[in-house]
Amino acid sequence: MKIWKNVNSQSGAALMLVLFVVLFISIISAALLASTTYSLKSNEKNKKNQGAFYTVEGAVDLILEEMNSYEGKTVPVELRDKQGKIITDKNGKPITVLVKQMGPYFYLKDKSPLTVKKTIGDKSPITITIDKKIIDPDTYLASISANGTNISRYVELEVEKRDPFIVAETGALNKPVYYNKSFSYSGSSQHDNIDIKNNNEEISDQTYNTILKNIGYPVTYNNSWVIYNSYSFKPGIHNPIQITYSGNGDTMIIPKDSTVFAQSVNISGSGKTKVTIQIDGVLVVDSFNMSGNSTVVVNGALIVTNQFSKSGGGNDDSMIINSGIIAKNFTTNGKNNFSGEAKGIDCSLLGLTDDKCIRTDNDTSNPENRLWESSMQVTNYETLRQ
Repeated sequence: MKIWKNVNSQSGAALMLVLFVVLFISIISAALLASTTYSLKSNEKNKKNQGAFYTVEGAVDLILEEMNSYEGKTVPVELRDKQGKIITDKNGKPITVLVKQMGPYFYLKDKSPLTVKKTIGDKSPITITIDKKIIDPDTYLASISANGTNISRYVELEVEKRDPFIVAETGALNKPVYYNKSFSYSGSSQHDNIDIKNNNEEISDQTYNTILKNIGYPVTYNNSWVIYNSYSFKPGIHNPIQITYSGNGDTMIIPKDSTVFAQSVNISGSGKTKVTIQIDGVLVVDSFNMSGNSTVVVNGALIVTNQFSKSGGGNDDSMIINSGIIAKNFTTNGKNNFSGEAKGIDCSLLGLTDDKCIRTDNDTSNPENRLWESSMQVTNYETLRQ
């Protein structure tokens, strides 16, 4: 009987031990399961919060990139010399170049206040509000609010611009002859002291037409005004229909402050009766013909809107080009007496602003290379969780 009692006692103890171990393992498993479930939920929540954060952050970055790359209007800006004085043409009108308004300052100026929606990947659109406050005429205090799911980003920016100061100096069309359509040189070059045959250059349609526009061409000619005797023009603008000289020792002078428009100029001389024309200002003529015993001195600008023609050439037949000639078509033959300083036409006479006549510290031929300086600095950055 004692033996069976001991066996039953040992079996009961073993059963209790097994039950205790099973219970312990169950408790540990439940705890581990609860901890794992909590971690999974926490990780999922953190993942969502992190995704929401990067979504609103990405939306803000998109707006900042738009502000930096913004291209606004193209507007004229006056050229100035190194002392800050405005450069003007011969009529006193400021010479300008086109400058493009770009960057964050002009984005705010043209667009804000503004509310837009930005989509990042497959996420729901983010509502972005942009506003500004003027600190001074050149500075904005801007705010950007990006509102996402349970999270918002708020950015404050100080945005400023500095007006372009394009330092320039007037130059010259530095060739003695510019042509727009054709150039023909025949005859002797023995007396061509400035090498017109090789010292010429084609001028573009754009520059040529700009010159004509700037000097006020076309004009209406005075049909009753024909000049054939010695004449000295007064300062101002004049429009005789024709200037014709043939011998007689006549002289014509166009002073510095004078612009003369004529439909035709015909100059010829004979024997010892030499004709002399001195152009200190600007002579604009549709057709210019020179031959015989005559001298033309160009100190200002001679602009021929159709045909320049020089022929013949005695020892006293000469063209002295101290500045330059612009002609649509240029033709010369014969002895070709050309001399002078050939220093080119002063741009102030033509109102030109291209790179041949205006030298600047940067490229003024392309508006995109002449930008307002516009910059922004972050002054406050906040994340708000809802």
